[in-house]
Amino acid sequence: DNFKPLPICMNKNFLIKIGVVIIKKRNIVLVAVFVLILVSGIRLFISTQEINSLKEDTISYLTDKGYDILDDIEEMNIVDIDQNEQSNAVIVTFKDEPKVDYFYTYDTDKDHLIQIDAVNKGTEEPLKHQES
Repeated sequence: DNFKPLPICMNKNFLIKIGVVIIKKRNIVLVAVFVLILVSGIRLFISTQEINSLKEDTISYLTDKGYDILDDIEEMNIVDIDQNEQSNAVIVTFKDEPKVDYFYTYDTDKDHLIQIDAVNKGTEEPLKHQES
């Protein structure tokens, strides 16, 4: 008759149920973190592929225009040109015109490259490589 039931918080079955709930919540958190990492990795991979394609297409475009990439090009860099959309451009600096940056990106139909701008960094000379 000295038997006293354990309070609900000390009941073995209750503790097992609480443990299962904690494990389920932990698993949900782990799955959510895994999904976020996976989505981020996929976005990074796709973005890297798009950037590489843009740079390769720009090299092909300039080669088709008659430029020798090693002899004529001083520098090529990729920049993000639109904060709202994932839109990149390649900045090309020619060796014979080091104070001018030319911007190349895909046309709106993403079918071919175009020169979208030229930024003159301190010279008044006419631009040598500007396309109309």
